[in-house]
Amino acid sequence: MNWLNNNRLRLHKYLLNKKVMRNPVQRQFVELRKARKIGILYNASNTEDLPAIIEWTKKYKTGNRQISFLGYVDKKKTEGIEKFTSDIHFMNKSDLNWLNIPTKTEAKRFILEDFDLLINMYKKEILPLQYIGALSNAKFRVGIKLDNNLYCNDFLIDLQSGNSLEDFLRELEHYLIQNKVVSDE
Repeated sequence: MNWLNNNRLRLHKYLLNKKVMRNPVQRQFVELRKARKIGILYNASNTEDLPAIIEWTKKYKTGNRQISFLGYVDKKKTEGIEKFTSDIHFMNKSDLNWLNIPTKTEAKRFILEDFDLLINMYKKEILPLQYIGALSNAKFRVGIKLDNNLYCNDFLIDLQSGNSLEDFLRELEHYLIQNKVVSDE
């Protein structure tokens, strides 16, 4: 079974790499305050993080700023999670093909959406979310540094083990509001 999973992972990464190379996106630094369309990808299996995400976005969901959410639940169904909020979309294992590639319409919309900023708010590797992040049309993608997620982010924030999502959000504000990211422009 391990052999099959390893080959599925290799094939997943191979197909993803082909798609990324075929459709290059011009990336540019976007300051958090200037972002009008923000996409957030997060691990919805960890429901303890959701209140912190919702509270953080209240600060930035002002005026004409649009924030879209897509969470991944590592189960066949998402029952019970929808109770948190109605404007957060979810996908689960049933919304993936056998290579862990998202097939749900909401995932495809996230890939095609012209976000100013895509925030990858997951603290462990989640192939379906990384797939969306890698193919995203977002101008700038930021996430938590993991061993194998450089390909789906333009800027990584290195959290020490045991740090919370709130720590990541503070660091995100520090770098993207203070404009401390060095731009190639």
